[in-house]
Amino acid sequence: MFEIASPQFVSSPDKGEEAKGSQLLEKACAPLKPTGQPEGGAMGFFDVAVGIGALVYLLPSVALTIGVVGVATYKAYGMFG
Repeated sequence: MFEIASPQFVSSPDKGEEAKGSQLLEKACAPLKPTGQPEGGAMGFFDVAVGIGALVYLLPSVALTIGVVGVATYKAYGMFG
C-alpha cells in the first residue's frame, strides 16, 4: 500500500467546500442517540483482572503462610494435643 510513492497536490478549498466542512463538524460533534443499553457495571475490565490476579497469587500465599506458622507453632510448643 505504501510501497509506491504517489504524490498529490491539494488545492485550497472553495467557499462551498468550507461550508460542507463546518456542517460535517457540527454533525460529528452532535450527541449520540441513546442505545438502550444499561449503564456500565461497578467494576471495569482491569479492576476484575486485578481482583482475579490477587485471588490466584495472594490467596494461596496467605493459606501457605498460615499453614506453615500453624505447623511450626504445633511442633515448637506441643500445642493442640
